[in-house]
Amino acid sequence: MKLIEEVAGAAGWRLVLVLFRTVDGPMGFAKHTLRDKALEALEEAAAAAAEGPVQRSKALGFALAYLWAASGAERDQFDWFWKSLAGDHEIGRAQNVNASLKGIYLALGLRRP
Repeated sequence: MKLIEEVAGAAGWRLVLVLFRTVDGPMGFAKHTLRDKALEALEEAAAAAAEGPVQRSKALGFALAYLWAASGAERDQFDWFWKSLAGDHEIGRAQNVNASLKGIYLALGLRRP
């Protein structure tokens, strides 16, 4: 919840959970569609991290928070990804971002393409 609180404030985690539980409603979005869009955002950030430290945005934090809520897993992989994006050491940053992103996919029951 700390990551979500940093991104969306103290009530942010409740918002993410409410959105997650209602996405199959009248908006017409399927849960997997939003999940896939959030994963695309993480993939873009991972690609950018190969070039240098990534400035972490609220939008990226929200994508991470949504995926964490969707996974039902511990936050470790999500926090690790968030922290790794801004790393100064090029090789360490790339390795940590890719390893944590693989862990996020696994937490969602998916394999990283």
